[in-house]
Amino acid sequence: MAKSRKLVSKPGLFFRDMLLNKFPIEAEIDINRSNTAQENARKLTKKLRRDVSTPVKKTTNGIPRPQPIGVIQASFPVDIVYTWVDLADSNFFEVLSRFKETNQATNSESSDKSRFENRDELLYSLRSIEAYAPWVNHIYIVTNGQVPVWLDASNKNVTIVSHEEIIPEQYLPTFNSHVIESCIHRIPGLSEHYIYFNDDVLLARPLSKTDFFTETGLAYLFSTNSRLPNGPKSESDTPTQWAAKNARSLIFGEWGCYLDTMFAHTFHPQRKSVAQDNESLFEKELHYCRLNRFRGEEDLLFTSFLNHHVGFLTGRGLLTRTHGFYFNIRQRGAINSYRKLLQLKGGPAAPASMCLNDRMTDDEWPEYEKHLVDFLNAYFPKRSSYEKPEQEKTFENFQVDSVESKESEFFVKAAE
Repeated sequence: MAKSRKLVSKPGLFFRDMLLNKFPIEAEIDINRSNTAQENARKLTKKLRRDVSTPVKKTTNGIPRPQPIGVIQASFPVDIVYTWVDLADSNFFEVLSRFKETNQATNSESSDKSRFENRDELLYSLRSIEAYAPWVNHIYIVTNGQVPVWLDASNKNVTIVSHEEIIPEQYLPTFNSHVIESCIHRIPGLSEHYIYFNDDVLLARPLSKTDFFTETGLAYLFSTNSRLPNGPKSESDTPTQWAAKNARSLIFGEWGCYLDTMFAHTFHPQRKSVAQDNESLFEKELHYCRLNRFRGEEDLLFTSFLNHHVGFLTGRGLLTRTHGFYFNIRQRGAINSYRKLLQLKGGPAAPASMCLNDRMTDDEWPEYEKHLVDFLNAYFPKRSSYEKPEQEKTFENFQVDSVESKESEFFVKAAE
């Protein structure tokens, strides 16, 4: 009965099934050929895995980082750019004092002397580069004309860049780091890929080029859990927050994105093309920012906010995380950070970077400068090729128990 209904309603299917039952299709399967093909496929897979280094690379904190298959090594050059100043220089101090008297700094933090003091952190940061990132192409040190007394000027891998070379004359002299940072992409000969360092940021373990950029050249953008407060600028904001909020407004006006992600106080991988695009796109706003000799309400957080977000929005950067130590050297708890860093040195848990931040504080540690120098000599005892031979520092044993730690707060702050 069912076959009759099928013949009436679906004659095509009826005759197809009848023919298949009478003349079934014989599928001959060569078992040996099938096994051989599978074995060849397995061998090919092993070869591909052996030839291509890694489809997935993990960061120091275990977060998977996708890597392009088939690309083994980043072949492009990567430079480093530092900004540096020395308050002890009598000429600089005289000019700074004169402009502080005639220019009302909007916020006391903007002209605090700790922003300009020098304890040779740059010397040790260069030691960390030579020890842990010897692949760096070239190092540029942006100054107001000063040259570190210990620097070996004959080293062809380092160049001193004066403000006059990259900052238009109408904005000089400037004591505003936001202004200086907005111009570092103008350095003659600077590579498309570069990493921006403050002089108080040092590497703490070996890093490769692909810890900063993908093999195809995308910049890694090291975000944190910190968020930029919502709303317009307010008197309670820091100068950094003013500058970040101004940058956020520009991004919202151009892309319609209201962003609050902040980035770790560490090294900052940069793309020169991103900075150039931002300078062209926001020329008027950068002009008003650069008029501020000290940090002010019209500033833009160019390097560590605007460039990062625009790089991400235009497909030239990837958000990720890094592991770093960040603490204030003037507070007594810094002794615990020094102790911890020395304990981790050379091991798998060593951070990627350390930031020895210098900020004025009400509970300043009287011996902070001595312990800073002792620690730096203990962590980086070997003189680098960037130093004059006679400038080699004498190693001083760092006494981790030289300060009672029971009353000290543990000031280790890994970038989240």
